[in-house]
Parts: sequence; C-alpha cells; structure tokens
Amino acid sequence: MKKLMILFLLLGLFSCENEDENSDISLDGSWQLKKLIDSKGQSFENDWSRIKISREKMSIVAPCNTGNGIVTVDDRTISVDGVATTNATCPEISLENLILSGLSGSYTISSERLTISSEIAELIFIRIE
Repeated sequence: MKKLMILFLLLGLFSCENEDENSDISLDGSWQLKKLIDSKGQSFENDWSRIKISREKMSIVAPCNTGNGIVTVDDRTISVDGVATTNATCPEISLENLILSGLSGSYTISSERLTISSEIAELIFIRIE
C-alpha cells in the first residue's frame, strides 16, 4: 500500500510539471520591459519601455516613440503586425528598433513575467497591472 501511495505522488508531481504554463494566464495587461538580450548575447537593462495588451491590440511605449499594433496569439507564439509609431529620434533609437523587432516570437508567461524570444532578441517583461 505504501509503495502504491508513493507511485501516485510521483505521478502527480510529473503531471504538474508537464502542464502548459501559457494556457491559463492572460497576456492582457500592462508589462514593463526589464531586460533585452540581443542575438549576440548583449544584455540591456530597461525600465522605461512598456507594452499594454488588450484583446488583439498592443500599445507600445518605447525609448523614443509610442505606438500600437495588432496582436495575434497562437499556441506558444505571439505576433505583432501593423505597428505604427511616432517618428521621433533619440540616442536610444537602435535599442528601440530591437524592441519593436523583437515583439513577435515564441513566448512563455507566468502570472508576473512574460518572455518573448525570437532570432532578433529575447525580451523579458514584468506585469505592472
């Protein structure tokens, strides 16, 4: 009997590990970019860029500009299309271009963290609302 209980406990632990962590947590809300890692492995800390996702729309506050786009979510991928931004320039424009280019890719999400990974960059966000 004791062996049977241990077997059930182990099966329960393994089944919890295999749950899809993206399935029950909504992308909707406000997210602050904390870190960007480019394709060369360079890491950039960031506290001023934010995105807000609401249904199929995304608003963006980047280092130089603000904008919006259309969001499509499929299983483990997020795609942002039709991005329109203001047209200001600033010293951080190359970082902004990385951010905007990296918004589409595979993603993982927990209640407090969103990571979007693509060939261009990995963007790590924290939920702020």
